[in-house]
Amino acid sequence: MDSRLRILFIVLILYRVPKGCIASIFGGGNGKGGPSVGGAPWSLQTNYVNLHEFGQAVLFADFDADYMVDILFVDEEMRKLSLGRWNHDDYRFEALGSGVELGFGNVNGLDSGDFNNDGILDIVVSTDDGKGHIFYTSQNSTGVFTAGPTLEPFSPGFLVLDADNDLVPDLFVTQSTGERGFHSNSPPGEFTYHKWEGYHPDCLIQEPSSNAHVDVDGDCYADLVLVSTCGLEVWSNPARVAPREVKVWSMSESD
Repeated sequence: MDSRLRILFIVLILYRVPKGCIASIFGGGNGKGGPSVGGAPWSLQTNYVNLHEFGQAVLFADFDADYMVDILFVDEEMRKLSLGRWNHDDYRFEALGSGVELGFGNVNGLDSGDFNNDGILDIVVSTDDGKGHIFYTSQNSTGVFTAGPTLEPFSPGFLVLDADNDLVPDLFVTQSTGERGFHSNSPPGEFTYHKWEGYHPDCLIQEPSSNAHVDVDGDCYADLVLVSTCGLEVWSNPARVAPREVKVWSMSESD
């Protein structure tokens, strides 16, 4: 078919399709789904997907192992967490379980990880009393969270990473005093704190922090990138040379 005839054929098809049925970046649809031809540039779906029924979204993760992304919300007082499960059939978030009532401080940090190695994501919460709290997610997709260990010391700028090459998430924390350390995890959820001795004590990490973990040297292990009063620090994960040892982290040669 001649190229000009192809173009004419496509134009005729698009003309015959009902308005709003073709996804496009040029317009917005009024119903559920992506943007469509002919409407506003974007369509607000907040009420349609039921987000207006919850609080502030703080964490996106699959908490019921259905391969769909759910949302963890916190209320205005920063003292209650609730789970919004994505119902793909109805195309909206639904409240699942009773959530988590915090009676020991306000939330100032939150992340997820499979801390008891059961294949279901759990949550770790940092509160303004300087503690960390592990909550295990139920395996029967009911949205029930069970309180796990309380971790001290802790900080809102904590990181979840595998620090000792055992394929289990550990926790890296910093203190205003300059102290740094790892809560090493031995499933099911047995944490041991290791104070890190390898850093310079005058290099302080301030909150809120911009710490991160990334593989900077291509060895498939999580390295640490920290912003301190001494500048940008890059620390190499020792797992390749010292497996399951969290106390011998050394400054990367690239720093």
